[in-house]
Amino acid sequence: MKIRTKAFWKFQLAVAFVTAIIMTIFWSVTGFLVAEPGGLFNDLVFSFISIIAFAIILFPVWKLWKGKSWYSLSLLFILAILIIAILLFVLSNILNGDISFVLACIGVLYILIAAPVNLVIACIIGLLGKYIVNRFPN
Repeated sequence: MKIRTKAFWKFQLAVAFVTAIIMTIFWSVTGFLVAEPGGLFNDLVFSFISIIAFAIILFPVWKLWKGKSWYSLSLLFILAILIIAILLFVLSNILNGDISFVLACIGVLYILIAAPVNLVIACIIGLLGKYIVNRFPN
């Protein structure tokens, strides 16, 4: 799949919008249940970080995806998230100091805490990708 098509850019905008809504709700509920509510600002910061991470992850995933089924796009997306989290854990073991702790915490956030919401977003991304490819072929 080519990255320079209108379908890809519409897909990226749809993913950013869906991710922003779902992640803001998720981090608000998680922050309320786990600790003291940090306010809307913290939730928006976590959501913005997720939007940037997912947008970067989706470039190679879109390139590898053949456009045949929505679940293959979802599976590729989940695999990409897992690979990045594993790389963060490996880097946290290689590096010393505070940066290693930060990398390990980011990996834990995206693997353990945000796993259910990442699965939901992956399914929605797969369905959006299939819909957009069928609707806007060029």
